[in-house]
Amino acid sequence: MNGHMKKEMTELLVVDDEKACRDIYRRLFSGEGFAVRTARDGAEALRLFRERRPDAVLLDVELPVANGFSVCAEMRRTDPAVPILFLTAMESEAKQVRGLGIGADDYVFKTAPDQVVVARVNAAIARRAAIARAAAADCRTIALGRASIDVSTLLVSLDGRETGCRLTKTELDIVRALVDAGGATLTRDEIAAALHGDGAFMGSACIRSHVAHLRRKLGPSGALIINEHDLGYRLAR
Repeated sequence: MNGHMKKEMTELLVVDDEKACRDIYRRLFSGEGFAVRTARDGAEALRLFRERRPDAVLLDVELPVANGFSVCAEMRRTDPAVPILFLTAMESEAKQVRGLGIGADDYVFKTAPDQVVVARVNAAIARRAAIARAAAADCRTIALGRASIDVSTLLVSLDGRETGCRLTKTELDIVRALVDAGGATLTRDEIAAALHGDGAFMGSACIRSHVAHLRRKLGPSGALIINEHDLGYRLAR
């Protein structure tokens, strides 16, 4: 029962220019408890991907507008963690997938039995989840210029010495979101989503207040949090 509930929360994006293929995979994964969205070309796939991040992507190699390889590369630039599996029709395509360093997790032949396709998608999701858990366990501190934050105690150190300042959980989540963005600007809506989930609302004044307190607690490193006027916040590169 728990496994079924977990699958109900798993969203899959299927990208294929053939409606018959999209329908097949929609029925297959819907029957396994997945929420399935579909796209017919690369442009639509990227739009849906940016609108709401799926838990995994099944991506056809041959697509109109933008081929699967370029779509995968763009998805990877946006999100380094989401599992991406290529749908291949030919052995030559599978060899390309194996040979390209564009971040795909696996590939699936379109002729593969249903249970194999489902198993490969579930395995890719499980591998990525295990990597994320291991990374979170190893990341005891977050470094930000001269400052570092102990993730377990929320205490801030400057040049290796504790300052006595302690972040709130919200302030820590803002730091995590900015670090994960890698220098890209996060809008206020994206910061609110990082704190409370997609669709969450947090007023600009509230976010400004959190950031102001965060900057003060980080001391000189607080200047690394850049306010992009009318856009949001980013970390200095």
